[in-house]
Amino acid sequence: MRQHIPNLITLLNLACGFSGILALAAGQPVWTVYFVGLAAVFDFFDGLAARLLKAHHIIGKDLDSLADLVSFGVVPALLVSMVLSGGRIPPALNGKEQVLAWLVTASPVLLVIASAIRLARYNHDERQTGSFLGLPTPASGLFFTSCVFLIIRFPENTVVQFMQQTAPMLLLVFLFSFLMVSSIPMFSLKFPHLKYHGNEIRFLFVGISAILLILLQWFALPLLIGWYILLSIFAAGFRPSKD
Repeated sequence: MRQHIPNLITLLNLACGFSGILALAAGQPVWTVYFVGLAAVFDFFDGLAARLLKAHHIIGKDLDSLADLVSFGVVPALLVSMVLSGGRIPPALNGKEQVLAWLVTASPVLLVIASAIRLARYNHDERQTGSFLGLPTPASGLFFTSCVFLIIRFPENTVVQFMQQTAPMLLLVFLFSFLMVSSIPMFSLKFPHLKYHGNEIRFLFVGISAILLILLQWFALPLLIGWYILLSIFAAGFRPSKD
C-alpha cells in the first residue's frame, strides 16, 4: 500500500485538472484557477511522499507527467484561450476575420504541445535529476493561471488591462512555449538539506519571493515565476546547457 500513496496523490492532481475543465465549461473560471492551485499542492506532495516513504513506483514518473500535462498544460491553455476570445465562444469559420479569430483563440495549443514535449523529454533525460533543462511545465501553468486570476479579480487595474490584450498575451504564449522546450538550465526548488551552503539560490528565491508577496500580494503571483526564470538564467551564467 505504501508504494501506491504517491500515485494516489498524483491522481488527485489529475482529478483537479479535470475538475478545472468542468468548472470552465460551466462558466466558473475562478474555480478553475482554484483547482489548478490545488493541483499544484498535490504535485508538490506526491514527490515529497515518494521521497519520505521511499516509494518510487515504476509508473510514478509517467503518471505524474500525464497529470501535469492536463493540470498545467491543457487547463491553463484553455484559460488563456478564454482571455483571447474575450470570454466568448469564437465565431463560426465563415470568413477571413473569423479564421483569424480562431487562430488567435487556438494559439495557446502551443502551450499544450510544449508541455507535452517538455514532460516527455524530462522522463528520459538523466541530466535532469537535480535540476531542469527548460522551464518546468507546472511553472508555466501557474504563471498563466495566476495571470488569468488577476484579470478576473482586478479587471480595472491598468497593468491587468494591458496584460489581457491580444498582443501581450500572445507574446507570453510564444515566450513560455519556447522556454519549456529550450535547454536553459533551471534550478530545482527541492532542498537536498536545510543548510545554507548548497542552497544559496533557493534561499535567495524564497526570500525575495516572500518580500514580493508581502508588498504586492496577489499581483506577486506571476512575478514569482518571472523571478524564478531570471534567477535561473543568472545562476547558469547566461549559458544555456547543450543537449
